Amino acid sequence: METAPPSLPGNPRRGPFALRATLVSARADGSFLFEKDGILEVDASGAIASVGPASAYRGAATVSDVRPMWLLPGMIDLHGHLPQFPMTGMNAYGLEVMPWIVDVMSPMERRFDGERSREKSLEYLSLFAASGTTTPVLYGSVDEGATDAAFDTAARHGFRMLLGQCLMDRYRYDGAIPDSEVTERRLRQSEALCLKWNGHDNGRLRYVFTPRFAPSCSREMMRESAALAKKHGAYWQTHLSETPGEMVTIRETFPECSNYLDVYDQAGGLGPRSIFAHCVFLSAGELERMRETGCIVAHCPSNVLNTAGVMDLGRYVDLGLKVGLGSDVGGCADISMFSAISLGWVCQSVRQRLRPEDSVVLSLQRWLELATLSGARALGLDGQIGSLEVGKEADMFLADVPSLRITDGFVDKWVDQLLTLLVFRARPGMVRATWVRGSAVPGPGIFEAPERRFRPHAGGTVTA
Repeated sequence: METAPPSLPGNPRRGPFALRATLVSARADGSFLFEKDGILEVDASGAIASVGPASAYRGAATVSDVRPMWLLPGMIDLHGHLPQFPMTGMNAYGLEVMPWIVDVMSPMERRFDGERSREKSLEYLSLFAASGTTTPVLYGSVDEGATDAAFDTAARHGFRMLLGQCLMDRYRYDGAIPDSEVTERRLRQSEALCLKWNGHDNGRLRYVFTPRFAPSCSREMMRESAALAKKHGAYWQTHLSETPGEMVTIRETFPECSNYLDVYDQAGGLGPRSIFAHCVFLSAGELERMRETGCIVAHCPSNVLNTAGVMDLGRYVDLGLKVGLGSDVGGCADISMFSAISLGWVCQSVRQRLRPEDSVVLSLQRWLELATLSGARALGLDGQIGSLEVGKEADMFLADVPSLRITDGFVDKWVDQLLTLLVFRARPGMVRATWVRGSAVPGPGIFEAPERRFRPHAGGTVTA
């Protein structure tokens, strides 16, 4: 068995190719794929051509044997802030939302202009890829040039991304535009960005109209941005019910509305492409309204770090709401979705002990689904991404899970035990390669470890 140098052109940087690995994925029919010795083939278009046990493979693609590594569908992060990457980990000292905006967020985002975005967007998007995230849904800063530069970076380097210029005409941190002009100008800038980038490269890039949240937006800003999203078939995202202090602000600012969600409902912002981050303190009426309008819940377990509390996740899932996971970069402790899963699992476990009558989510198979297929389903993209299934685009990553073992004689026949290893021992460097549409994206070094050995096959029947 010979060592293949990383520079060999046979390394699978784009389709067609096939990988022999442990295949792990939720599936559309509700089952869970755990094929310990499997092969996944990617065709020249970047779509998954076949998935199954290695012994049954009959394809023509050259197979790179990367066992015992795992191949998983790319993670889908439903909520994050691109300019806030440097702030990651700074929320653990417990600031409420409004002080956080004034003292921490505003100075950071103010610096994220076009020049800064051109300098840092590749680094930030690569950090997502290096963590196994292939579809981040992001807020930009208020600077149109910064949003445009981030899209341009994603377009040139093959990243998949949903992004929008952050809309604010109250509690602003930018003073370059007069108050009398800011609403109209920001709306027109966002529409121009949408026309340029929404649906780019057959939908790999998508635009999201992004009013930050109700206290920082006029009624006109919310209403017009929602109308523009519907007009152009784009997404619309904002924050909802994150902390108790925020709820007080909403009642004082919008006394005519029956609850927080009603603020957005009156603006025309509810619908199947509307993404609401956090959603910790929703009433029964709000939950029912979100269900009937098909709104998307971006659950961010990092809420527990900023005094927000623990979302009643089991109830939301039982009600049939569209729920996926978000990291909340940079209001989180770590950008990895594995960190979001582990923190969310711990919160659910504690909730079960404190409130045994509540429905909770503790299955790690279900948590992995929330971070992949559920997120794709929420976005209406589950026909294209979210799982390792034939016909879907090959958004996926390779994880060196066996290297996480710390004891000899590890029993590897129980799927849940292995998923526990994957989630709770995840570490930087575990993700060895990440692909979007079957093409490698910057981030992790593909097969960079010199000790990693490959057994290439020329196609046809594969044997051990």
